[in-house]
Amino acid sequence: MKKLNEKQKRELRFQISIEVIMIGLLILIFVPVFLMLTMSVKTNAEIYSDFFALPKNFQWENYKLAFESLVGNMFNTLYMDAIAVVLTLVVSALGGYVFGVMDFPGKNLLYSSLLVTMMIPGVLSLAANYRLTIEYGLLNTRWAVILPWVTGGQILGIILCRNSIESLPKELFEAARIEGCGDIRMLVHIV
Repeated sequence: MKKLNEKQKRELRFQISIEVIMIGLLILIFVPVFLMLTMSVKTNAEIYSDFFALPKNFQWENYKLAFESLVGNMFNTLYMDAIAVVLTLVVSALGGYVFGVMDFPGKNLLYSSLLVTMMIPGVLSLAANYRLTIEYGLLNTRWAVILPWVTGGQILGIILCRNSIESLPKELFEAARIEGCGDIRMLVHIV
């Protein structure tokens, strides 16, 4: 076995101490997960009598009851998410196409202001969104949830779509224009 010099010994001690710290943090992270899993198969009496003990009789029907009570909400969430994702994708693709292909006065200023709006926290727009929801009569509807998701997600989507569209060769768009292709057709077939 090769003998280690002083620098290698220090490095080895440092690596060992880092790994010990990481293992300790990993254990701390998994304690809540372990508690959650063990409590999910206990009865309420077992949880209240001995919180940290392992379950005596595993109550697997807890999962069945939880699923039955949440399945409607899960499908509602999937439904609203699907609508929000499709709308965000459509609006982002249109905006990205406009910023990526078209030339118009003030394009760079408008794009820069779009980038600046990403720096505004979403919490600051909650009151304004709520007021708009009331004014448009959308209170207590699914659209009151979907539309803020769409408006909040489209900024990043526009940036990503624009960067993706700008990576395409400009000659492709010029050739499509010469062939008589309109903007929507180029967006659908080329982009």
